[in-house]
Amino acid sequence: MDKWQRSFLGKLESARQHWVGRFDAVAEDHLTPVFEEFEAFTTANGFRVSAPECSDPARHFKFELTENGYVLLTFRLHGLERVAAFAEVVVPGTRPQETDPLAVHLADATPRWIEEQFRDAMDRFMNAFDEAS
Repeated sequence: MDKWQRSFLGKLESARQHWVGRFDAVAEDHLTPVFEEFEAFTTANGFRVSAPECSDPARHFKFELTENGYVLLTFRLHGLERVAAFAEVVVPGTRPQETDPLAVHLADATPRWIEEQFRDAMDRFMNAFDEAS
């Protein structure tokens, strides 16, 4: 690797670290409080809720109604400056359903946008249960 390549890779890594830091700040300041509200509401209504650990710049939130019935909502750094939200819905007797990622700039990942993603995922989950019945 020549001098320019090393310099370029150093700048690239610096940019990546900057945006990972921004993602972590959005997660801490906006995502966690919204999750905690949904956790309290769904736990009070019979769900088991967890936030599985992950190694990449992402956050996972699992809401289980039954052992084979859950929604897994993921927020992941997408590219350098965007956050993508997508959900996996699993209902007994049906195939798992995955939503297409919805990505916005980190600056647009407001508590309102985040809440919309949680609500949409939970609505999809309950609709899937209704359709499976």
